[in-house]
Amino acid sequence: MAVRPPADPPGPGRGEEAVLLLERAHYRHDARWLLPVSPRLCLACALELLPGRGVSVVRKKHVLSCFRDALVRHASLVTQLVAQDQRVCNHFISMLFGLLCNVEDGSVTDLCIEVLVHLTMQPKLEQTIHCLLDECHKELCNMPSVRGSLATLTLLGKLVDAIPALADELVMEHASPGSLVFFWTGNMMEHLLRGLVYPNEGVQASVCYLYGKLYSSPTAAEILSGHFREKLCPLFLSTLDGAQTKELQINCLGLLRQLLKYDLFVSMIMNKSALAESAESIARPPGETSLPLVLKKLLLSRDETLQVASAHCITAVLVHSPMKHAPAFIHADIPGREALLTFSLEDPRILSRVLGVTAVAAALDHDHMAVTVFSSFPLPEFLFEHLSSSSEVLIWSSYNCLILLAEEPLFFSKCHTVYGAASQYVLSKACYLFWWAVKELQSTDASPLSCYPEVGIEAVVRSLQGSLKMNNTELHKQGLLLFAEILTRVHSLISHLPFLRQPEEIKLFTSSAMCRDAGHALQEAVSSPVLEVAAEAVKAISAFLRAFVDIIGLRKDHQSTPPVQYRELRALVEAMLSRCAEFSQTLLNRRPLVSALQPASSGEHGHASGRDSEKAILRRGKFLLSTLEGFRNACRLAVEFQSEPSAQENPFTAPSAEKEDTLEAFSEFLLSACDSLCIPMVMKHLEQATHPALMEVFLSVLHSLFVIVPHMKEKFSKKLAASSFIQLTLELKARFCSRLSHSALNQVCSSFLFYMCLNLLSVPEKTGPPSQEELSEVSELLQHGLPQISSRSPESLAFLSDRQYVEGAARQKQCCIVLLFYLAYIHEDRFVSESELSVAVQSFLLSLQDQGERPPLVVFRASIYLLAICQDKDNALDEAVVSAIRKFLEGIPDLRLVYTHHPLLLRFFLSYPELMSRFGHHVLELWFSWEDCSYEELDDAPSAGQPTLPTGLAALFQMLRSSPSILLILLDLIYSSPVDTARKVLITLRTFLRRNKDVQVAGLIRGHFLLILQHLLVEHGASPSEASRNLPLLLSLLSLVQLRNESEQELDSMAMKLLHQVSTLCGKCSPTDMDILQPSFNFLYWSLHQTTPSSQKRAAAVLLSSTTLIQLLEKVLALTLAEADSPRTALLCSAWLLTASFSAQQHNGSLQVHQTLSVELDQVLKALSFPKKKTALLSAAILCFLRTALQQSFSSALVALVPSEAQPLPAPEDTVLAPLGTSQVLSLVIGLQNLLVQKDPLLSHACVGCLEALLDYLHARSPDIALHVASQPWNRFLLFTLLDAGENSFLRPEILRLMTLFVRYQSSSILSHEEVDHVLQGVSLTDLSTLSNTTLQALRSFFLQVQTMGLLADHSMAQTLQASLEGLSLSVSLGQPPLQDMLAPELAAFAVCLVVDPRAVLHVQSLPVHTFPHRRTSFHIVKIEQLSSECGAASDYFM
Repeated sequence: MAVRPPADPPGPGRGEEAVLLLERAHYRHDARWLLPVSPRLCLACALELLPGRGVSVVRKKHVLSCFRDALVRHASLVTQLVAQDQRVCNHFISMLFGLLCNVEDGSVTDLCIEVLVHLTMQPKLEQTIHCLLDECHKELCNMPSVRGSLATLTLLGKLVDAIPALADELVMEHASPGSLVFFWTGNMMEHLLRGLVYPNEGVQASVCYLYGKLYSSPTAAEILSGHFREKLCPLFLSTLDGAQTKELQINCLGLLRQLLKYDLFVSMIMNKSALAESAESIARPPGETSLPLVLKKLLLSRDETLQVASAHCITAVLVHSPMKHAPAFIHADIPGREALLTFSLEDPRILSRVLGVTAVAAALDHDHMAVTVFSSFPLPEFLFEHLSSSSEVLIWSSYNCLILLAEEPLFFSKCHTVYGAASQYVLSKACYLFWWAVKELQSTDASPLSCYPEVGIEAVVRSLQGSLKMNNTELHKQGLLLFAEILTRVHSLISHLPFLRQPEEIKLFTSSAMCRDAGHALQEAVSSPVLEVAAEAVKAISAFLRAFVDIIGLRKDHQSTPPVQYRELRALVEAMLSRCAEFSQTLLNRRPLVSALQPASSGEHGHASGRDSEKAILRRGKFLLSTLEGFRNACRLAVEFQSEPSAQENPFTAPSAEKEDTLEAFSEFLLSACDSLCIPMVMKHLEQATHPALMEVFLSVLHSLFVIVPHMKEKFSKKLAASSFIQLTLELKARFCSRLSHSALNQVCSSFLFYMCLNLLSVPEKTGPPSQEELSEVSELLQHGLPQISSRSPESLAFLSDRQYVEGAARQKQCCIVLLFYLAYIHEDRFVSESELSVAVQSFLLSLQDQGERPPLVVFRASIYLLAICQDKDNALDEAVVSAIRKFLEGIPDLRLVYTHHPLLLRFFLSYPELMSRFGHHVLELWFSWEDCSYEELDDAPSAGQPTLPTGLAALFQMLRSSPSILLILLDLIYSSPVDTARKVLITLRTFLRRNKDVQVAGLIRGHFLLILQHLLVEHGASPSEASRNLPLLLSLLSLVQLRNESEQELDSMAMKLLHQVSTLCGKCSPTDMDILQPSFNFLYWSLHQTTPSSQKRAAAVLLSSTTLIQLLEKVLALTLAEADSPRTALLCSAWLLTASFSAQQHNGSLQVHQTLSVELDQVLKALSFPKKKTALLSAAILCFLRTALQQSFSSALVALVPSEAQPLPAPEDTVLAPLGTSQVLSLVIGLQNLLVQKDPLLSHACVGCLEALLDYLHARSPDIALHVASQPWNRFLLFTLLDAGENSFLRPEILRLMTLFVRYQSSSILSHEEVDHVLQGVSLTDLSTLSNTTLQALRSFFLQVQTMGLLADHSMAQTLQASLEGLSLSVSLGQPPLQDMLAPELAAFAVCLVVDPRAVLHVQSLPVHTFPHRRTSFHIVKIEQLSSECGAASDYFM
């Protein structure tokens, strides 16, 4: 070392440097050895100062501390300073090592070690390592006692810790025999072994520390494996067992942790432990120690660090093979099993205060007490206890241990605290705690020790509740994992290993409250925002639901079990599903945002985004799978509870409360949750990825729901089929189950399809239910055929089209394919081409015919339906296919067995004459029996409105237009079908004829009806009314067909034959057969009125020749007074109208009368004078008859008006009016006035017409009486009453006709000249083109009458009005016959109503408004006595 000139003596302020520098020698040192930064250290001074004997330890310690700080803060400068000269560097290392070995101050030793380690770690000082190792070698070789090697061993451990590669280097040299270092290292190993047995735990701790660092290197550990096996293993276990100081315990556990990383050392240690335990019952040799026992003792210590380290070591062992090593820990027991602890206490009562029990083996001897503590309980018991700790690390470590231990069945058979049975354990633990209290605390305060933590599954629940309040997500995950693992293992053992069942008297949870707490903890966990925690929570919920029966102990051998809290289970399932839905939605919301943020031109970013998206989909799939597994377990739970009577409902529910806490409500919730959450989530996930495991669970859930909610299985199956689940399941089978792969998925898919198909076929959509025999047949067919189907749709169609010989198994598969397509199509799931499917089904049917087979009824029904649905409008089936179908149909006893209601199926049968001729009648009958539409509303719909037809009827109408011959089948249906069906057919035909006036079918219908009627009269001539209940419906249709003839037509021979047959039919009926008579009378009436005059005469002659018909009319008319307000009112109306028509035709044509018809005139007048309620139409019909009789002056050859039996002799003045009397005339007038006051338009028209005929009749016989009747003051009041019906009421036809009548008879007191002018002025202001023909005709008659009587005051207005009327008169004359010779329009409309529906007579007030434009909805009958004085007294009128 160079010497420099003497330095200046130290001046003031250099006290700190004086301490660091050796003043007497520093001036000789070169400046290069001086550290240029603070602290101002001189390496040369340090070399001379530190070994000096006269330097105090404190100063040496300060120098080392400053050097250490400089080395830490200025490592490069210090390294540069030391590395200037290798000899100086080596000398410095040797000096520090010597100081390390010679100084007794522990703090100086630590500083020396720290400085040496830091120096050897510097980049330019690698050579110092060998120098230091040489020093260590010398020291160890020359050390007379192992105790003196403590510092050296500690230094070696720190060196290997700082430089891990040093361990490999040392061990490699140790493994190279013949090398110099081999001899040194071998001696070091021997020295380490001696240090391990040296009775000084400090030395032992250093040795263990060094060993731990050596074995931390995998290479070194492999080389030293023989050393461990032969020498170290027993010594180490013995040292660990006997360690008392925490330092030694920690270092031993550190070494153990390093050893337990390797399977080889784990096997060695556990084998040694097994030998030690086997020798325990005899006489264990000294030094033999069991690792499980040692770790159990450490686990029982009160030091949390040791407890955590022990748990880590147990976990490290079990990780290698839980099934292999877990039994050793479960069986581990404290040596000797019994430790007799004797304590001297001044107050023996402390024991009872602490334990709280008396069942303790205790011996009291004066003031001494002996307590025997039993410590034979398994190690997991204590791990469960640690779960109540406040240390997160200890809880996490205990979780890990218990998770691995739970993989061993003995964990559940030996550790009863898993099930909450901890009474014996608590007793033993109480003794243990008491021992610690006496030994350590010397306290009599037992209150803190009297509360013992829960153990077993309940401890896990409590621990979960506490840990969820912490922010340690790893703790949350491990706790949930342990909870799930315990429940899963318990359920598996109970299910598969009966000899390891849990104790019969023990349940997993001891109370419902604990079970509820577990559910709440799981709900809180699954709601965690951390996905990993939520995922573990979902798995835990799944395990909880799967093992729920074992949790509450619900088994037949348990007499007392807690009630099933379905409300809590529902909340748990809802929380799980909601979290899954939230997670799925979160990923969907994030995906567009991430895609938007990625540059479009960045390929690398695009790949990264794709990978992220795939990972997100995978995470969502896993989460969804766990959720579905949990939901499936909930479904299994519901299925299992169905066979348990005690689980149907919670017996503690209040009687008045809603039955929500029942199995039925829980089952319906599962169905609803699956429909609203599970299915949408799965279908959304399927859009991005398909996982066989997920779909297997999903389909098993759907299958379970069929069993859980049996009353909803059909409805649920229909919804699934309509949602394309048949297609989905077939695609899954085709994609994953071909070539015998994914057999479990194939089984689940087949089972799901099997039950869904059976449900759909049991309650079919549009066909009759199959018999039990058919269900059994199709069940066997599906059971054998569905598992074979694993092909895609084109392949299935090709297989179905195979015309070669098909064997049994293949035929079953074909039938299954047809049924699947049928069920899919009937629920609008058309996933194959219709044309291809039609060809395949045709080939299938031809193949059956070729092989002489008959398809099952359900399969044949499916085939026909598919052919009908897939049939192209332009391409008809081959004759061979149609022939085959007909042969198959002929072999079926009832067509309803293969019928499916659909318009296209009806078109299919009616499109082929070969099928229509044979099966058309039955098919149409089935179609009408199944067609579901409001026929009454359809029949009541107005023709002008034309509401939209139902789809089925629209299709039928199209067929009727294209093939009118179908009408003949419909007529037969009306005649031969049940009444309900026949009425549907009738309404259908009515609607068709009303909507399709261009279709000429009258001749077709009449001809066929004539044949039916002739056949009926021949076979049932005596009583045709009993032949068919549907005959009135046919007659009603015939009347409707007659009404369709708007223009007058000549009656041909067929029409005449029909008239004759219908009249003959009527003659054979009685008045009670109104169902037949009503439509027959209508037909006869309209046949007379809708033809030419010449044909009218011929028709009337035919009808008048039927004496039985005339006799029947007489009988019916005789019932007028008795049946006026009965259901026969409509028949009476038709009879009076028909009689009036017969009388008019006979009188006009002078036709021969074969039978007269007698009518009592008094009865007719009485019916008009005293009408009953709701008989306005009947009164109008009688007035029509009376008008006809008055017009004929009662001289009809057909109708004879006979007096009543009690009529007095006529007065002389009555002979002029005969057959009427004066009183009868007055009574008739009063009756007509009263009827007019009702302001009913229909009745008013009839009354005015009858009054006109009456006045004509009276004027011809006694003009004075006619003038007196017309000039009655009452008439003015009557006219004003009628005019008081609203604005322009004078333009109503009946009022115009009435005013015309008053003008004609010059009744100026009734209608003055000024009032006539006022009416004409009102007419002139009216747009005449808007008036109806009837009104125009009545107005023209009124104007002409006024003109004739010379009452026109304003000639200019009269000329204008006359011109307007003459311009419109042509159309009026062409449109209608003279008013006096026609039926009133409103009454004609009523006659139409009678034809369409005889019930119309009972609903006159509901007739269409457009028919009676001025109708009033309310009216009352005005009595003569109620007239005002203005009109004169009633007595004056009758005088």
